[in-house]
Amino acid sequence: MATVQVVPHNEAKGTDFCGQESYQFIIRSDLGYYMKTYHVRDDDYLSVHPLHPSCTGGDHYVGTTSYFFIIKGNSCRRVTDMSKDAEALKFTLHPECRGGSFYFANDTKNMYILFKDGTLKHVCYMSEEDCYVRSKSTLHPNCRGGLYYWATEGWFYFLKKVEQWGLEYRRTRDLTTDREATDFSVYPTVTKFLPGGLAVTWGQTVREWELLKEVRNEDKHIPLNWEQSVKKTIGYKKEMLQSVQHNWNLTTGYSTETSGSVGFENLFTATVKTLFSLSMSYGGHSLDTTTEDWSEQHTVEEKLSLKIPPRKSLYIWRSKLGMKRQKDQPTEDMLYCRQLRVTETNTPPNN
Repeated sequence: MATVQVVPHNEAKGTDFCGQESYQFIIRSDLGYYMKTYHVRDDDYLSVHPLHPSCTGGDHYVGTTSYFFIIKGNSCRRVTDMSKDAEALKFTLHPECRGGSFYFANDTKNMYILFKDGTLKHVCYMSEEDCYVRSKSTLHPNCRGGLYYWATEGWFYFLKKVEQWGLEYRRTRDLTTDREATDFSVYPTVTKFLPGGLAVTWGQTVREWELLKEVRNEDKHIPLNWEQSVKKTIGYKKEMLQSVQHNWNLTTGYSTETSGSVGFENLFTATVKTLFSLSMSYGGHSLDTTTEDWSEQHTVEEKLSLKIPPRKSLYIWRSKLGMKRQKDQPTEDMLYCRQLRVTETNTPPNN
């Protein structure tokens, strides 16, 4: 099986990395939150904050010492706080700044636009009124193929594809010379916040059918009209929730929520729903689980009416989703689904 990958920037609208002074940020518009951390390689000062609705859905996010820039098409929104949409200012991008694949900055006067062909454009400001191009250059071969690019004062970074040593990122002084370059592992707590990151950390998602009940008609001649309630568990496993949110420190407004709070539960379920909806190459199962019961696991009863032919059995199955952390280990259940399926053989459903 191919290595599970993190969803790249060009396939995850509203997801991006950016830097501001010594801090680094991961924006997840689909979740409605962003993560702030001192280093992507550890969990120092790591916290998760809500995105203001006006700051969601950007094509690109850029951080400088004082501002965040959110680019949508040829338009840009500048704010001082993405949680509050503070001091918002809108402007149109200069023609020289349009059509980039990645945008990042050391500061407002040193902004960079990376194009699909490997051209790196260094500009001062990005607005139609103020922008001018400082230089154009080409990426060093070692710096090509990044999933995300971002920068802080004095450093450039890019996220690499998952390979032998897991998920890593590269830090360098210069993307055109790869000067003073070092590779670091991404901390697991940070990895789990990325689209597809849960699968990178825990393993490929798995869908299984569990046999709940076999109903047999022992009569040789008369069909059996069987009507009965079947008990089943639905909802998510709380232990898995606690594992996902470990060290996230979810901040809402002026308070920091503890694990088990409503905010944490909503963020967890959104993270896992997204994971299951991804393709298998990103660890998902291409399943829409939004209609499932996303409360803590509990038992319900469902009434079934079955007609069983003479001397035949029917088999009642329930669907569940989980993670396979290691190839030779059993699947760890994560979500018990509503769906029941009845088959005429003891072979699990194949869809």
